[in-house]
Amino acid sequence: MKKRLLIIIFGIILSIFIGTAKVEAANANITASRTTVEVGENVTITVNFTAAAWNLKVSGEGVSNKGYAAQTADLSEQTTNDTLQFDTSKVGTFTVRLTGDITDKDGNVIEGINKTATIKVKEKTVTPPAPEQPTNPDPVTPQQPQKSTNANLKTLGINPKDYDFNNFKQSRTSYTATVPNNIEEVEVWYEVADSKSTVKITGGNGLKINNGKVSGLKEGKNTITITVTAESGATKKYTISVTRQAANEPTEAPTEQPTETPTTEDPQENPDETTQGDNETVEKGEGIKTLSIAGITLKPEFDTDIYDYEAVLEEDKDTLEIETETTSEDYRVVVAGNEELKDGENVITLIVYDAQNTVVATYQITVIKNTVNQNEINSIFGQIKKEEMIKRIAIISVVALIVILLVIYIIMKTKMKKTKNKEDKKESKNKEDIDEEFFRNIRKEKEEIEPIEEIKNSILIEDEIETKSRRSKRESIEEDEEPEARSRTRRTTKKEKDFENDIRIEELEDVNQTEKKKGKHF
Repeated sequence: MKKRLLIIIFGIILSIFIGTAKVEAANANITASRTTVEVGENVTITVNFTAAAWNLKVSGEGVSNKGYAAQTADLSEQTTNDTLQFDTSKVGTFTVRLTGDITDKDGNVIEGINKTATIKVKEKTVTPPAPEQPTNPDPVTPQQPQKSTNANLKTLGINPKDYDFNNFKQSRTSYTATVPNNIEEVEVWYEVADSKSTVKITGGNGLKINNGKVSGLKEGKNTITITVTAESGATKKYTISVTRQAANEPTEAPTEQPTETPTTEDPQENPDETTQGDNETVEKGEGIKTLSIAGITLKPEFDTDIYDYEAVLEEDKDTLEIETETTSEDYRVVVAGNEELKDGENVITLIVYDAQNTVVATYQITVIKNTVNQNEINSIFGQIKKEEMIKRIAIISVVALIVILLVIYIIMKTKMKKTKNKEDKKESKNKEDIDEEFFRNIRKEKEEIEPIEEIKNSILIEDEIETKSRRSKRESIEEDEEPEARSRTRRTTKKEKDFENDIRIEELEDVNQTEKKKGKHF
């Protein structure tokens, strides 16, 4: 009974929560038009989500980072679709992620969204080269490049730190350091400005390179070269000239002599140049000289050799007023992503081309458009959640009260039934005891009556014998006495007999009365 009662209660509570639960219709997803392609083939990334408010971001190698953050005016759910171009110029397996959170029309926040789309790029099948087409003298507006040309280092130095150089700059490519004679090994440490670039460290004759450690320093000058290769193939070289003092040379304090021009001992290297593909070169610091955008402030402050910036747009603008000045009159700037700016994250790319349509530099500005009052959103959703919570609590309280009353009723009914069963069993047992006692009394009375019957019979027999004896005696006396005496004797005997008969009758009536009472009780 208890098990059945628990099952009923559990079913009622489960139905309560199922009835009050809300189905979240809000969702977000990211897909790729193709999952396996060859180098250079077209692939688009599609982002779609349905929500009343959203804060999402697309990130990953091969696609420009983009954010989405906004809400609908009436807090109703709407569906948004967007497509991004994926870069297939590099072989490998790439994963593009959609992360963040969304809110449905009921104010329920779905956090921890992490959707992915994986694209595998294979080597392109080799085909015979097509005949060269005549060069079009008219400049053609190039499409947005997909490869980064940033080949700068963010930091650079050597260990031991006591002999490190100072004042590192991205535009400065040559450094010197002097170490005492007992230092035979130094370690080069660095940080790239663009995570997509690669670094290779090489040394002069006799130097051994192992994971950035340069050993086998000779007395005198030792040249270490750090070559940075951008994603696009552009390269930039930094050189460190480490001078190891002779054994008999007095130890001097660490010195660092900046060298802004190529050294004569390494004429094949030109550290002040950035080498592009096809043997084309562009001097360091080339690109945009000045950059200003009306209504926003760039972080960090603009510099020709800094290529990534962030900015916040508080106004409801679809485009930005961008003004640029290049380092050369032959350069021109192409701006991409400055149309139909949406609430949330927008990426604007500025590409600098020279007269031969060669990419000189690429700058990216991540603009966060924030025209929605987040406090107002939180207040509205907070009120909705509060009202919904009160409603749910009221429903749950009423149903819980009904369940409690039902449980109490069932318990009381069960208890009453058990009590009645106990009373019935007790009454039945008492009746059996009474019946047994009754029959026991009957048997006892019967046992008591049997001796009385025997006594009665014996008395009757004795009376009969005595009567006969008296009768004989009287007859004898009567014969001897006179008639009068006999008459008197007869009268006396008759009275005695009548008296004795009366006594016997009373005794018999008493016995019969007792038997009648016993029969009625039975």
